[in-house]
Amino acid sequence: MNDWAVALHDPNTVVAIARKRGLEVTDISELRKVGLKDCDRLLTRQTLKWRTVGALEGGAMGALAMIPVAGLPVSMGADVVVIDVLSLSIATRVAHSYGFDARDPAEREFIDTVIETAVAWNLAKTGPLVPAHKAHGAVRGRLRWSKKLREDHRLVDGLEKFMARWYRGGHVPVQHVGKALWGVGIAIGAGTNARTLGRVAEHTRAYCQTRWLSERYGLPLPPALADIHPTGFDPPTPEDPPGTHV
Repeated sequence: MNDWAVALHDPNTVVAIARKRGLEVTDISELRKVGLKDCDRLLTRQTLKWRTVGALEGGAMGALAMIPVAGLPVSMGADVVVIDVLSLSIATRVAHSYGFDARDPAEREFIDTVIETAVAWNLAKTGPLVPAHKAHGAVRGRLRWSKKLREDHRLVDGLEKFMARWYRGGHVPVQHVGKALWGVGIAIGAGTNARTLGRVAEHTRAYCQTRWLSERYGLPLPPALADIHPTGFDPPTPEDPPGTHV
């Protein structure tokens, strides 16, 4: 699936976009010789786009997680796969926009680091989704409240108190809390995935900008990025002195 995701992002697509924006390039490698701002413009609104995609996908997975018994494991398994592929797509698109070919084996270390980080961020939502899933299973089919239900599931208790502000007499039917838990699952999934893909886009862009500047001016990468620096990049050429095109 990772190879398929990379193949979807043909470098020629980025070249076509660059040409539409007035850059005379025939290959993405030539983007390392234009101005940095020109490369930045190829990614206009990309972070917002990926945050929106993450919110939609995460909301769907959050809803799936509320299905009794198998919902949570199926949701988390599918979500990891989707986030993996989307993160790879983001990293590929950003790398191409700064003149780095993500299909090159020398770039894989950087791409793999992006994906590992994204999956780690995404798995952090398992914590809040687990109590929401269990609480939904506990209230499903119930007609009355019980002290044990409130004590065993603090999320249900807190949600009841929150919803009581809008109910006459402060009484919230347990079935209504059960329905509201779907919204909680959707909100957790949407918020986490939007943040995850947004951070992937921002961090990948910052890395590529830093690496672009490092190569252009022959500067060492910051220590935090040195460990994921691909080998074999082209150093600045004598005919491209510092200050050119920036």
